Amino acid sequence: MALAAILLLLTGCAGENNNGEGVASAGDGKASATTGTQSEGDLAAQTAKFAQCMRDNGIDMPDPQVDGEGRVSFGMPKGDAEPVDREKMQAAHEKCKQHLPNGGEPPKLSDEDLEKMRKFSQCMRENGYPDFPDPQPEGGIRIEGDQNGDMDPESQKWKDAHAKCEQYMPTRPGDGGQKQTGGGS
Repeated sequence: MALAAILLLLTGCAGENNNGEGVASAGDGKASATTGTQSEGDLAAQTAKFAQCMRDNGIDMPDPQVDGEGRVSFGMPKGDAEPVDREKMQAAHEKCKQHLPNGGEPPKLSDEDLEKMRKFSQCMRENGYPDFPDPQPEGGIRIEGDQNGDMDPESQKWKDAHAKCEQYMPTRPGDGGQKQTGGGS
């Protein structure tokens, strides 16, 4: 299964279409965004506007879910859903990104956070994902077209690897040490 969404993470922008020709986020089992500055309700409302805008522009995606740690999980229909046209998704994302935190622009990672994310990537490679990429300084981890189809964040393999590696993820500022999940741009 491939993630089928364009996502903005405070550590980057991510998306992947159902035929594996996009990008996926590295995170806690779902593509997710983190924020330390918005309330859960504000973030849910903002990202719901993004999802509605994407639907209005031809991309069938459900409203995102916000967890108690300020992470937003975006998803797309599973199973027999038709592959999403990458150009159509990018065009919709351009029209809708103003509804994302920071207007759809990922903040640059600090040198310290970049090093932590490199350790996370190395750990993922050592735990079953040999092609797992290193982070990009301008916005997190970008997984382009999951060629092997094995980077399924819903799989037990992914969840097990992530559980072993999440210790390396940077903490969000002002959150008491909670780990942030990564994304790509």
